[in-house]
Amino acid sequence: MRELAKAPVIKSLVLGTALLLSLPAPGLLAQEKDVPANPSLKARVEGVNDASAVSKDLKIGTMETKVSLRGMIAETTLTIRFDNPSRQTLEGEFNLDMPLGSVVTGYALDIEGTMVDGVLVPPHQARVAYEQRVSRRVDPGIVEVSQGSRFSTRVFPIFPGRGRTIRLSFVTPLDPVKGYVLPFGSSVSAESFKLSIANVGSGAGAAPDIGLPRGMSGKWGETGLQWEGKSVQLGGQLTIKPREIPAITLSEHRGEGRFFDIVDRAPAQQSAKAATGQRVSILWDRSRSRKQNDLAREIAFLESWMERTKPASVKLIQFDSSSAEVVEIKDAPALKAALKATNYGGATSFSKINAAMLAGTETCLMFSDGLTTLGARSGFAPACRLFALTSTRDSDRAYLGSRARRSGGELIDLSATSTDDALAQIGLSAPKVVKVTDAQGAAIEAAVIDGGPSGWRIIGEAPTSGDIIVTLSGLGAGLSERRYSLPMSAPTFNGPGALWAADAIGSNAADRKTAELLKIARRYSVASPIASFIVLETPNDYADAGIEPPASYNKQQREVYNSLRAQLDAQLAARQKTQTTTVRTAFLARKNWWTSPKVATPPVPPRPRPGTRRPNARNVPMPMPEPVMAPPPVPLPPAPPPPARVSVEEAPPEPVSAASREIIVTGAARQGTGSSNRSRRQESAADAAGAAAEAGPQRNAGRGGTIAVEQWQSDRPYIAALDAAPSASFATVFAAQEEKYGALPAFYLDVSNWLDAKGRRAEAIRMVTSALDLPTKNNDTLQVVAARLTRLGDLDSAVWLLDQLVELEPERPQPLRTLALALIQRATMRKDGAKADLQRAFDLLAKVVNSPWDGRFPSIEQIALNDANAIAARLTALGGSTKAIDPTLLTMLDTDIRIVVEWNTKATDMDLWVDEPDDERVIYSHNRSAKGGFLSPDFTQGYGPEEYFIRKAIPGSYTIRMNTFSTDRLNPNGPTTVTGRIYRNFGRANQTEQIIDIEVLPGSQGERKLGVVTVVK
Repeated sequence: MRELAKAPVIKSLVLGTALLLSLPAPGLLAQEKDVPANPSLKARVEGVNDASAVSKDLKIGTMETKVSLRGMIAETTLTIRFDNPSRQTLEGEFNLDMPLGSVVTGYALDIEGTMVDGVLVPPHQARVAYEQRVSRRVDPGIVEVSQGSRFSTRVFPIFPGRGRTIRLSFVTPLDPVKGYVLPFGSSVSAESFKLSIANVGSGAGAAPDIGLPRGMSGKWGETGLQWEGKSVQLGGQLTIKPREIPAITLSEHRGEGRFFDIVDRAPAQQSAKAATGQRVSILWDRSRSRKQNDLAREIAFLESWMERTKPASVKLIQFDSSSAEVVEIKDAPALKAALKATNYGGATSFSKINAAMLAGTETCLMFSDGLTTLGARSGFAPACRLFALTSTRDSDRAYLGSRARRSGGELIDLSATSTDDALAQIGLSAPKVVKVTDAQGAAIEAAVIDGGPSGWRIIGEAPTSGDIIVTLSGLGAGLSERRYSLPMSAPTFNGPGALWAADAIGSNAADRKTAELLKIARRYSVASPIASFIVLETPNDYADAGIEPPASYNKQQREVYNSLRAQLDAQLAARQKTQTTTVRTAFLARKNWWTSPKVATPPVPPRPRPGTRRPNARNVPMPMPEPVMAPPPVPLPPAPPPPARVSVEEAPPEPVSAASREIIVTGAARQGTGSSNRSRRQESAADAAGAAAEAGPQRNAGRGGTIAVEQWQSDRPYIAALDAAPSASFATVFAAQEEKYGALPAFYLDVSNWLDAKGRRAEAIRMVTSALDLPTKNNDTLQVVAARLTRLGDLDSAVWLLDQLVELEPERPQPLRTLALALIQRATMRKDGAKADLQRAFDLLAKVVNSPWDGRFPSIEQIALNDANAIAARLTALGGSTKAIDPTLLTMLDTDIRIVVEWNTKATDMDLWVDEPDDERVIYSHNRSAKGGFLSPDFTQGYGPEEYFIRKAIPGSYTIRMNTFSTDRLNPNGPTTVTGRIYRNFGRANQTEQIIDIEVLPGSQGERKLGVVTVVK
């Protein structure tokens, strides 16, 4: 059992909107109307996620439903077999809308006839492990849970003429009014169906009221209720309402101690008439995700509320991640008009609401789904009495309820509550739980649950002995206490402990480290949006994926896993032990190349044609000189003097010094290359001339050179529509285009670029963050939005997103490096905090350098080492520390040109090519050039980075190309975005940087020009 907190920590878990005030006589209840299909079952041929691969052959063979009740909590176990009568191997996707507030506590999948329990891992790790095994045609199963209590599992393979079985367990807090409600859609059928309902730790006399789905019947007996049937066509609902609710129940959670569940109430303190004459603030979430809410219902509710309460004053505060705007509202028509005109966009965030906006407010009505996608939310604690209202099933009830209850308010679900009931709930003076302690006054960490307008409900860890004391307000003058004695009986029942753990996870999900929350999830076996169940086939699969098998794993298989894991751990330890030596050897080789750039050149291979496959030999470098020992670290050299003049002329054949050269970069955004009759030399000459002609007013002069890029352009139909429309009609045209194209992040990224090109940067920032609120958002979305925010100068938001990405994908080094680069840029732009940002950036890069990464990330340590050396002298000058990196590696390899490319999708194989002057191409199979060009190894499994640098660039054109071998066809973010960072005078005091990006459509192949660097004498 966990140690008791030293101070009361009261969380909130939302169960319903009103206390169960009256209970009907026992018996079977009348059925409600049919509901949409639930559960639902989809099948894909060979696991291919494509409309052409959908199959209708998968069926539910058997379905067994077992419900166990204790007090106001139910534990449900579903065992379902999927049958495949077809001749094709299928992947099954099974979805179930559980009763609201339900928590998945167990999942199992049969592997060769044996049920294997799932284990909880971060969702990203679960998806990667699942998809890798699907591609190998082995037997994985994965479970994911949405905020709206939607269970989803994918199972592969289900072989022809055979079946697969899953077992699902979930815990449900019963709604105070409706009790337990599990809907079954009429389109769902099963060859065999079994149902059993029983009490835990209660006698046969405590019979609940039960409503059975259509076609079922039964009578409660000594062991509860059982029913069984064949060829069952499901329909209606299974409903259960307890008739006897004890004030306190005690249950034993397997392995984690005893938990109490207090359900109590007092007479209502007011009538149901809403209070009038109050000063009210309406907090209206206008983020992109709110477009899917029932906004018409919310507006109609507010009209009724204004009419009944006649508030003394109303402030409307509309907010998203970009800003919060305050408007004084005179009457209901004015409020309706303002809300109808709301422009929904940006990410969900509460950080823009401050205390000054709410000054003088007595009651706050907040309309939001609570699904924070940008910024910390722990700081949102309004002083007013807060009522959080939501109109969608997919809302973060744990967070919204916790904010409301801490202020003495409630969460109100408008999707399940009538307007009259919701108005009554706001008007009533509900009891508020102030603290929960044991008999000695020690605080008990508790989850406060919705007990209705005159009730309270609390779940927490039980003390070893003595009473539980609950201190309440709202029951009259001052504070009141209620004392509850612990029952003698504590049967094994995981419900209270699971709900307590789920609340601890849900109310802190945006502000606590994922690793901390995952520990809680695993201790209490609770799935959530931060923890998914997964089942793998063999001990080797678990060892390879780095996932611990379940505690129930077969002893023999466990021994195999332990042996394999020990071998892998030993290999990792050995690599870690030699990591510094490995990195030092590679670094000294680079340094040797950097100090002696001219070597004999092997024959230049022919240029691969677009779409051709790589040769078998890849990443084969030229023979390199023997490594030499690096000298002690030296500070950055002083900046060379700027050139006397900048000009474009024919490049001389001999190398020239950095001080007498200019580098011009021209972008090729969305420019196809295809085949050309021009020679590479002619093409380069034309690029150089074009650079001089295009630079004009776009030049951004810096010390030591000039960088120029093409204006951004797009051939998207929605961009053409915006271009053709008058500026005054942007909102109308945008709304029409969003309706057609707004399902993917690419739409918001493109429109953001369009707005930025028009000088509307604030709108551009809000537009790009809209992508974070899409249902298709994934980790790649975080990465691409963070990159765009970095470009747009919103570095605080970019850093926050990248922090999340580092948490979500600890197995990849790229998020560490990307976060470090954002921190470096922020340190350059800020006066205060530069040292802290630089120190953290250096330490992140050191982690990349010092960690033995998977072979998918070749030479990323060397690229990160270049980045770290570029800030080492600056960090030292500010009093920071560079001890995290071996001092023999702290030597700045400054260069005339450095090019680093990366992309935002995993299943994409791309190559950086650089065509140097004199027709020499630097490529994965020829990664060292006669003129000193150096290309890092090739990334074939996504993301990059790949790096080219040359210390002394001879005059001429260096054409940068990306060659695509394969793309991620299923990524929901749209086209792959390739970002190129082009550095002039890298590592010198006059360093400049330009960022260029292009998009690569799914299915694209061949080479494409990213830009041209022209060196001019």
